[in-house]
Amino acid sequence: MDATVAVTSSIMGNFDPDIIRISVDLTGEANSKELAAKDYNKALSSLLDALEKMGVKRESVKNGYLRISPVWKNRKGGGPHEYSSTVRFEEPCVKERLDAVWTAISGLGGGISCCFDYDLKDDEEARETILRRAIDAGKKRAALLADAAGCDLGQIIHIDNSLHGNADYGIVATAAPGERRGIRMDASPVFNPEPVRVSCEVTLEYELVARTQR
Repeated sequence: MDATVAVTSSIMGNFDPDIIRISVDLTGEANSKELAAKDYNKALSSLLDALEKMGVKRESVKNGYLRISPVWKNRKGGGPHEYSSTVRFEEPCVKERLDAVWTAISGLGGGISCCFDYDLKDDEEARETILRRAIDAGKKRAALLADAAGCDLGQIIHIDNSLHGNADYGIVATAAPGERRGIRMDASPVFNPEPVRVSCEVTLEYELVARTQR
């Protein structure tokens, strides 16, 4: 059986996010199902108008879901109903755009909360970078082991890898001006997102070649 050497290399890299994925939750309650639908349409229209004024195109804003249902205490139907919906869109990951989003939604009153998810628009380049680093590190380790055995590395006969990535996020809620004990709704949150972490684990198996065969 030919001699081989197998190594596993784990590498993690940090990359500055270049986009903000923004999720805006709209919630409210009205005295009937019809009024709840009407209030939802009004809230959505106000949000879309505010976003459009800051340069967000309507066609880029997507609705995740819409739920209109009786409130818990009125499960038999009729009477008070509540609505909830999520609106999503993307923005460049720059402070000026985050400030603009905050300004747009902060004047819309209560019933709105948002989640800012910092990520990479195209993470393929980051994944390829980490994969190359993991392969290079694994090859160096395999070469050291081969040298200790008095051999050289031959052809690679097996390779396996797994890639992982995660983004950072923050959640903020808005309320009508003057609420929440004097919090300034015109002041945007601190913008300091953590890097997006991408990790890779690679297993490499090389053929060992005796130095006398070179």
